[in-house]
Amino acid sequence: MAQSEGTDYIHMKIQQIVDNIDNGSLDVPSFQRCYIWKKDRITKLIDSLYRGYPVGVITTWTQGQGRSDMVVDGQQRTSSIYACFKDAAPATYGPEDPKPQTGLHFHIVKEKFDFPSFRTRKQDPMWVKVSDLFGAPSNPTTRAWRTTL
Repeated sequence: MAQSEGTDYIHMKIQQIVDNIDNGSLDVPSFQRCYIWKKDRITKLIDSLYRGYPVGVITTWTQGQGRSDMVVDGQQRTSSIYACFKDAAPATYGPEDPKPQTGLHFHIVKEKFDFPSFRTRKQDPMWVKVSDLFGAPSNPTTRAWRTTL
């Protein structure tokens, strides 16, 4: 397949995607369609990323000099990634917009992603919040585990 003039293919790490949303160089517009992904789809996406499976491309449109790139395909994936790693919806989501689910956890022994209940997390401290793994951990188990990485 021929590449269109002006089309660039860039491989980005998850942290780059999250950072680009935070610094405003990547815009995730909520106007494309409402956020509709359920917990199982989010879990499967993040598990696929963790295991190195392909998850498709995110297509962006460069709006021009000094303006952010806009996600035109992959809004659900991009919003889900951001919500899991930052435990919040991207800032472009308005107060009335349906938001991505936050609170994804990872079991550091079973290597499993899920949205466990509070009770489950209390009974098994090996469940750690994904956002804690990549930010400042609030959980002592997470802090201890990260020192082994």
